[in-house]
Amino acid sequence: MMDQDLASLFSIHPTFEEIFKKHPSFVEENLSTIKNWLSSEEFKKKYRFHPYPPLLPPQSVDYTKFSGELVLDLNLPLPQNYDFILLFASSVGCDAMQLYLRDCGICINPLESIMHIKDYIDGLMELLLTPSSAPKCLFVSTRCDGDFGKILHLIDKKVPCFFVVRDFVSILKSSLNHIDTVASKASYRTRNLNLDTQAYFEQPKFLFHHITDLEELLDESNVKFLFQIASRLEILKPNKTIAIDFKMLQTRAYELFYELGFMPTNKALFASKINSYHLHFLPAVLHANGIEIHILHIKHFAFQTELIDVSAEFLDEIVFKELILAMRKEDFKNLDKAICKKIKKYFKQYIKGLQAKISQHNNFTEKDIVQFLHHAPKLKERFLEIMAKDALYLQQNHNEIFSQFIYYQALNSSKTP
Repeated sequence: MMDQDLASLFSIHPTFEEIFKKHPSFVEENLSTIKNWLSSEEFKKKYRFHPYPPLLPPQSVDYTKFSGELVLDLNLPLPQNYDFILLFASSVGCDAMQLYLRDCGICINPLESIMHIKDYIDGLMELLLTPSSAPKCLFVSTRCDGDFGKILHLIDKKVPCFFVVRDFVSILKSSLNHIDTVASKASYRTRNLNLDTQAYFEQPKFLFHHITDLEELLDESNVKFLFQIASRLEILKPNKTIAIDFKMLQTRAYELFYELGFMPTNKALFASKINSYHLHFLPAVLHANGIEIHILHIKHFAFQTELIDVSAEFLDEIVFKELILAMRKEDFKNLDKAICKKIKKYFKQYIKGLQAKISQHNNFTEKDIVQFLHHAPKLKERFLEIMAKDALYLQQNHNEIFSQFIYYQALNSSKTP
């Protein structure tokens, strides 16, 4: 039978009762510690009005013995083993930001993990509990609700916070043109010299198909994924904010990272278009007479050590600077001239097929979106309402970037830029 005095502790915060119901054994085993903590002066002073007060005194917790899920359920603040924060946002180059930071020797939780809450908290805890002398960056989800929002409240160390800023209409444009990576799973990743290069370039599937799909794109779930800069900063309260202009990230990323105090090393990586359309077809492997030639985007090649770049040997011209052909050094030494000739011929056709497919991708523009919204006043009003908080924050704090949002500004007038 649980201590009857426990019921009186529920009044401290309603989430405690939920915790007790979910982890009864843990609560019973630690009941004395919990009761002493919740009635302590330290708790009352620091956490009495916190939306997610911890169930245990954080300084006494051995985080290595707790799963990410338990840390989240017990409202425990994340271990303070991090140096700065990067806010995720869709369609503003966060894939590139993650790669650039890694190139600069920064440890960061994986981008892929932030879509699902269990992977997200596990990724954060793995990053924070792995010993490393390198600086650590928390890659923070866009969501401000549910357990995603709770994590924002559990990040309580005051550190600098980076985020990339882009015209809101341009974010819609990239999202409207986005490939459905789940539905477009490629069945042509393993190839051989006898396979017709045109046959495996299937038409990828897109998340959206018409300009009218903006209605769906601006529904509540997508909005929570795309925006909310100001709301997250309001919760995190970083000691410093650094807004990065997306256009600068596109044109001078290498120099920009030096200016931000980082030490980039791979200049080719910074000069490449990281989220290229032809990533849909990569990585892939060509099997030729028992050896493997890896067809990679530079993002796949940048952090591996077993392969060498052999692009110049098999491509007459570098049409896509982001595309790398790579092999094991010993395999490359053992290639004979006859097979090299066949491989060169293969990749000549491969590049032609890739060029043909790239020309078929979605190509909605910012002007298309502005024009459509001008003729859909209710949807336009919804979008402007959604963006009001972020717009006000950027105008007040980073107007040098916000003032260049020509497409967003056009929505507040009757003109199309």
